[in-house]
This record gives sequence, structure tokens and C-alpha cells, in this order.
Amino acid sequence: GVGLTCRQDVMELMEKRVKSRFSHRQYFLFGPPTFEEYISIAHGILCPKNVTQASWSSHVKTVLNSSDNKIRVYLERVYNFSRSIQLLKNCLTWVAVNLDSSSPKINVGLFEEKLIDVFKDSKAVLIRSLSKLECCLLIAMARLSTKHANQPFNLEMVLFEYKEVSLIFDNI
Repeated sequence: GVGLTCRQDVMELMEKRVKSRFSHRQYFLFGPPTFEEYISIAHGILCPKNVTQASWSSHVKTVLNSSDNKIRVYLERVYNFSRSIQLLKNCLTWVAVNLDSSSPKINVGLFEEKLIDVFKDSKAVLIRSLSKLECCLLIAMARLSTKHANQPFNLEMVLFEYKEVSLIFDNI
């Protein structure tokens, strides 16, 4: 069995019989960071401790701590979308990699470009790339899923449903 608790002293509360059967594997999960912690993590990502370039560090600090800054607003949108540190790393790494000698400072345009990718609905992009036949088969599968209350179905059933749907559309 698996147990889940927010108590740190759970081991002391177990009976001796239960403790003997317990595998003693524990996973500690921490809650999501606050937005200020998120900004601090962003600063750590953009300014690693082994890089000591004062001008870059002060630029990053100014960009991240300025309350009227659009970049901070964009970071807040990413934070509200997903508090994932990995997503933050991906966004900031992409921004840092796309800096060049003509614009060595972090700018709003880079964030806007990356956020379009972050907030893009991957399913919608995938559906737009499907052919008409694939879309019709997808509709047939969705209809089957609704008809049969999420029971499994096979290709033959999908083909039969596709024929029914195509007859309906031919009559319209």
C-alpha cells in the first residue's frame, strides 16, 4: 500500500506491527515556490555562482526586480500557468541563448516570442496538421468514445462509425 501524509513524524505514530511491514521508503514533496522565490530562482538561473560578471548580474537584478517591468509581468504569467521550475529554466535558457552581440541585454521581445510557444495549445497545433481523412477518423473515434462510455474499440468499429458519419455529411 501507499500512504500520503503531511506529517513529518509519521514513523513514530505507526504501530510496531505496521512499522515492521513498512518498506521505509519516503518521498518528501515540497509545495510550489512563492512568486518572490520564483524570481530568486530565475536570478540564480541567469546568474550562476561561477560566473561573476557584475554588469550582467546587476542587469538581471534590475530586470527581475523592477515592478513596472513587462518581463516581470511575463514571468508572473509563466508562474501562474505552471509553477514548474523546469519550465522556468527552459524559458530563461532559451532567452539567454538567443541573446547576441547586437542586443546583449534581456528584452521584452525575446520573452514574448518564447511565451507564444509556452502558451500554445499543443493539441490544437497537432489537429491543424491532420489531413481531412485523419480528422474524420478522429471524429469517428470521439463519437464511439461517447456512445460506448469510454469502452475500448477497434479499427473496424471506427471504420463503421466513419461510414455512418460520412453518410450524414453526404446528405447535408
